[in-house]
Amino acid sequence: MELHPFRGKNNRFGFFDFKDREVIPCVYENAFRFKEGFAAVQFRSRWGFINKRGQLAIPPIYDNVQDFYGGIAPVRRDNKFGFINRKGAIVCNFEYDDVSFLNRKI
Repeated sequence: MELHPFRGKNNRFGFFDFKDREVIPCVYENAFRFKEGFAAVQFRSRWGFINKRGQLAIPPIYDNVQDFYGGIAPVRRDNKFGFINRKGAIVCNFEYDDVSFLNRKI
């Protein structure tokens, strides 16, 4: 099922399906599209990830996040970037000022 973020009447973000039905309620301050089964969402000024059932998969504890690619996602905490896997485990310590995927590689 393909889900897309949208801003609701309450100025919060949720997700709708291809029939424009709200599937995940509008409770988030911001939201990104789903990548690799997870969508980044902002809640109480912190970022985390939800799954397509709307369940919190990775708690909103990060200052900033980027999409998953190849099973990992760059996340920022205390002004340093690191990487987490789909289970939320740290796979690369928070020691970088900036990170990006170049040609889909770290």
